[in-house]
Amino acid sequence: LVKEESVTFAVQVDGKLRATIQLKAEDSKLKSEVAESAKTDEKIKKWLAGKKIKNTIFVAGKLLNFVTR
Repeated sequence: LVKEESVTFAVQVDGKLRATIQLKAEDSKLKSEVAESAKTDEKIKKWLAGKKIKNTIFVAGKLLNFVTR
C-alpha cells in the first residue's frame, strides 16, 4: 500500500482561506499540532494579530479554521 508522507492543510481565518501548510502525515491527525504549526506561519500571524481566537474548527487531513472576535 502507498501512504502519503505529507498532508496539505487549508488554513482559514473567519472562513476565508489565508494560507496552506504542509505537515507530516502523523502530525496531521492532532488538532493541537496542526493549530500550533498554523499559528507560526507568517501569513496566519498577520491575520490573527490583535484578535482573540474564539473557536478552532478542525477537519482531520484537510482544514483548520480559526474563528476570531
